[in-house]
Amino acid sequence: MPNRTTSINATAASAIAANTFIIKVNGCTELKEYIQDTTQFVQDIRAELDADLTQPKAVVPFTREHEMTALKHACFIRDKVRHQASAFAVAESAIHEALAQLEIIRKMLVNNKQTKRTAVRGIQKIIAEMHACISALEGTIETNASPIQQLRQMKENTKQHHRTVSHGLLQHANRILIAMRTKHILAYKLAAQDAVGEIIHHAEKCRAFIAERDTEH
Repeated sequence: MPNRTTSINATAASAIAANTFIIKVNGCTELKEYIQDTTQFVQDIRAELDADLTQPKAVVPFTREHEMTALKHACFIRDKVRHQASAFAVAESAIHEALAQLEIIRKMLVNNKQTKRTAVRGIQKIIAEMHACISALEGTIETNASPIQQLRQMKENTKQHHRTVSHGLLQHANRILIAMRTKHILAYKLAAQDAVGEIIHHAEKCRAFIAERDTEH
């Protein structure tokens, strides 16, 4: 029976996996969570692959008599996992590039929100100061509230502008999320599985060759 810690870890892993398959975020906080969870998910796939490559059936023992065979297998692993043109490396690069783009969008969303807040507060401060001046002058000269109305309209226009910018950034992010779900994550997972399978098959052939040579001697 699994212990409580194992159950908690399994639940957390399931939650992370589920979050990597969403296709829409509504703000920078949700986007930040998606980036963190997907980064962890990708790291877990890579860690699983690295662990699979250390299991006995994926390894060709290095011996003085058969060092060339072991070296050939090491080169095969490099070509399947580490070479930049390999299917696994290409899939891994695509995911890292997508995550990097999402991080740029997240920072732009944060900056847009901060810029809007600063601008709106600045306009509101000017409105408050003009109200104070008008109140002080009331009864002594004729006052005109038109500039205040213009400032209020400017404040609303500023809010709308930043909402439009935010909406456009989120649309871009969500397009990347759809690509991640329908293409990149699946391609990465399958490439890792295929690489491990091919490496294990190659190791079996190498060990069979070594056994055959040892029998001959």
